[in-house]
Amino acid sequence: MCVIQEPLRVLVGSYQFKNVFNRGQYKNIIRRVLNPSFNPSINYQNDIALLKIRPPITYTPGDQYGRGAIIPVCLPTQGQQFTGVTSARVSGYGLTRENGKPSPMLNTVKVQLLAASSCSRYTGMKKFNPNTQICAGYPNGGRDSCQGDSGGPLGIVWNDRVTQIGVVSFGEGCGRRGYPGIYTRVAAFRKWIDSILDAS
Repeated sequence: MCVIQEPLRVLVGSYQFKNVFNRGQYKNIIRRVLNPSFNPSINYQNDIALLKIRPPITYTPGDQYGRGAIIPVCLPTQGQQFTGVTSARVSGYGLTRENGKPSPMLNTVKVQLLAASSCSRYTGMKKFNPNTQICAGYPNGGRDSCQGDSGGPLGIVWNDRVTQIGVVSFGEGCGRRGYPGIYTRVAAFRKWIDSILDAS
């Protein structure tokens, strides 16, 4: 889990990692909450954390092109299913290819949402848990999240709203044939998320 590492701060509202045009807002992390059931030894089960930041985020639509926009994302309800949804988009500043370099610009890629039955057949995915994890990518590889994208969002458009259904967790290499990416299923942790928010 990358939030264990020090130091960290949050940048919102910038599509450039170094905030070249100063459109983003930097935030300090004042509290980190790791899921108490996180288990890196069993395929990163329960790989999710919450960050409390200061000062609070100021939402903005950005300029006329949407640059610098900061808007909240919707979260699924506990156990929510998204029937008929077959693909999602993942974004991040991670490596653009295996053994490559991190991207200075925010990248996004469309990935297929794969059935649990097919994902569990892939090599190394024997402990894949469809109740708490999402399997996404392409059977033949090619497009995927990569190192440096961990903790990033996997999102869909649902009822005309962007909804974050997953969090980048782990994978074998980047875009390898037969090795889809594994994401934490946000809908499995909504009650836990709400309990932390209610207590803060």
